[in-house]
Amino acid sequence: MVQTSSFNLNPLAIDAEELRKPHLPMAVFHQEASDLLAFLDQDDAWRKLIDVGLPEDAQSAAETALTASRAAQSAWVTATRPRKTQDDEARELLVRRQYAKAMSACRFNLRDDRSAQEALERLKEKRGLAALAADCAAMAKLLEANLEAFANDKSFDAPAMAAQLSEVATAMTAVSSERRAARGPSPLAEARDRAFHVLYEILEKVRTAGRHAFRNTPDARRFGSEYLRQKVRRSREERQPA
Repeated sequence: MVQTSSFNLNPLAIDAEELRKPHLPMAVFHQEASDLLAFLDQDDAWRKLIDVGLPEDAQSAAETALTASRAAQSAWVTATRPRKTQDDEARELLVRRQYAKAMSACRFNLRDDRSAQEALERLKEKRGLAALAADCAAMAKLLEANLEAFANDKSFDAPAMAAQLSEVATAMTAVSSERRAARGPSPLAEARDRAFHVLYEILEKVRTAGRHAFRNTPDARRFGSEYLRQKVRRSREERQPA
């Protein structure tokens, strides 16, 4: 006889109009879920939730859903991670060398300009083509705004470098956009969202029972998202007048 679960573990059974999509980073969501389940595995804590009405199979359902959600997220990330060709790698290496040359020239020639140095701190080389494209565009604008400062540096052609960095930034951005458009919506993204929905619904039931079972104890906070609490706290602080 096939046992049925008290929870909906079938992601395909979710109506498209009711499908929940991730509202926080998946790595954070999975870590918080894992931390909660690890806590509940101690000292027969699951029994306290069951005693207030949570179904007996909540533990197995949550563990199954977490495993499925992690697998769906991994499959989606693997499929959508940009794959560099040899031409891409050669082009990126060349751009990074030019970018480093511009950074060095700016550090020296704009050494007495505090605002320029602060801008350069924000433009420290980052990983990823999208970030590199954005930094190249910003570096080009910084050069264009300070051309006179490079007039005595015969080793560096500021106008030419500004034009070059602006051009490569535009080209890299266009290529990235074309590739994303070519990939189109991924079925794996929907599978990821459906697996998230299943796990989220189970965790909400677990958290609701947990907040009641552990009411008036410090452990009650474990049944909420610390990430979302901090997000709300930062939002409130930003709204407060200076």
